[in-house]
Amino acid sequence: MKNAIGISLLVLGVIVAIMYHGIVNYIEHSPEYKEVQAFEKLFNSLSLGDSEEKVKRVLGEADRIETEFRLGQKEGFENSYARAENSNSVRYLVYFKGIDIVYSVGINQAGNVSLVESGGT
Repeated sequence: MKNAIGISLLVLGVIVAIMYHGIVNYIEHSPEYKEVQAFEKLFNSLSLGDSEEKVKRVLGEADRIETEFRLGQKEGFENSYARAENSNSVRYLVYFKGIDIVYSVGINQAGNVSLVESGGT
């Protein structure tokens, strides 16, 4: 009896592992995942002091321009919110990618990047 339960658990574990691998493989090869990866690479190429024009040239037009910093959620990103509060950003270029991933670029009064943060759920 114990042997049958052990074999059943082993088979179940193998099935779960195969399903997990299939799901991860599907997600990693989906067009949306690749688009987010490409955008994130461009986003990570930005540096403090870059011009707003460079941001728009690299990332395209923002989905929104806001006067308050925000990410997909605040919990877990308290350090990002603290950096935003301590930056001299007067507006934020906000890009929405993937499921609840928010990319925010703070722009200061001079029109330069003063904050580069991303986060989501």
